[in-house]
Parts: sequence; C-alpha cells; structure tokens
Amino acid sequence: YDAIANANGVQLDGRVIERRELSTATPDDSHRKNLWRTLKLLRQDEFENTSLTLIFDGLTQTLQTDDEGRFRSFWPGSLAPGWHTVRAHHARGLGEGEVLQPHPANRLAIISDVDDTLQVSEVLSKRQLLRHSLEENFLQRQTFPGTPAFYQQLLRLNPYPDASLIAYLSASPRQLEPNIRQFLQHQGFPRGALFLKTFAWHGGDPWMDQQAYKQAVIERLFQEHPKLRFILLGD
Repeated sequence: YDAIANANGVQLDGRVIERRELSTATPDDSHRKNLWRTLKLLRQDEFENTSLTLIFDGLTQTLQTDDEGRFRSFWPGSLAPGWHTVRAHHARGLGEGEVLQPHPANRLAIISDVDDTLQVSEVLSKRQLLRHSLEENFLQRQTFPGTPAFYQQLLRLNPYPDASLIAYLSASPRQLEPNIRQFLQHQGFPRGALFLKTFAWHGGDPWMDQQAYKQAVIERLFQEHPKLRFILLGD
C-alpha cells in the first residue's frame, strides 16, 4: 500500500492476494459489465501465513503474512525527497508499492477527502453511492470542474511541488484502490498517497465509524510531520 515516510523512517503495509485478470475499462462499458468487474475486485483470496521478500531503498527483508494475508514492516532511516518504489516478491508473483518522502523545504501539505470532494458520489443517497461506486468505471466517474487544477495550484506554493505531502483519504475499502487511483490519474490530480479502509476480522479499521477512522489517519499524519502546515479539504 502507499506510505509516507517521516524523519524516523517508514511503515510499510500490504497484503498478498491472488491476482485476478480484469477487463480493460472503456467509456462505453455497461453498468452490468462495470458491476461484474468491481465485484471481482471486492472478492479477494489471500495467501495467509506465507513468506515474501520486500526490496526497498537497496535493502531486502523477508516477512511472513498473517491469517488474512497482511504484512507490516518498519524501515528506519531517512530517504531522499520524492517518490520511491517498494517491490514485493512472492512465490506466486510480484507486486509494487509507492513511498513518498516529503521534501524538507516544503511547508504545505494537503489531506483531502475523496467522495463528493474529488469525485461525484452522492454519499447522502446510499442507492446513488452504490451506483457510482459499483456500476461506473473510472472513465465514467465525474469530478468537479476546476478541482484538479486547484490542487495543482496549491502544491505550487511549495518550492518542490512534486515532493509535496498530499494524502487522499477515503472510507472506501482497499479493494477499490485500482478504481480510485485510475480516476485520480485520469482526471489530472497531483500524485499522492491513497489511504483506504482495511476491513478485517482482526486488526482492521472501524467498520461503521467513518469519523473515527479518518480522524486516526489525520492525527497520525499531524504527529509524524509536525513541521508541515496542513490544509484539510472535504465536503
């Protein structure tokens, strides 16, 4: 999963799941086709209690997943400012994640909501929310006019915009990460770390309390980056 490093190091979290081949999204896809693709994303078969190797910043670490296929590792030390790639090697395949080290000269950071802030979701209507989330692909989802340019303009207040801390925070399940990430890229939003909710029987995020989940993420970012001035954007 995405991670943001601080002065002490970075915590890497992830999950080993069976890879599923998905059809390529197009603007003309039907609701039924999108629903089928999304359901395949939501249904994940994990590899529990299995070993994998992480390669990051020139170092290698061997880990063991838990009963739900998840793993966690802390890597101490500072990184060069900018984005870094983490590679995970497993007997059944390879995976990659991204780590951001904010530039120390930057003073501005952004934490942004996603639904009804970056993309039209109509969260006050459960029916419409499910329709947008399940039956529309990233090419069909709508943003609000001028929003991507506004975010880009905010980051240009930093001397190093491409190494700015920007966190996209959503209560959507992690299984929908590909859809949300493709939407952000397609619409031209700045590159940032995507924080989504982990649903698990043990050690996951609060299932129903969205405020508690988001508040915990925000407070952790505040604590880990005390020198930054944060702008919080949401509906």
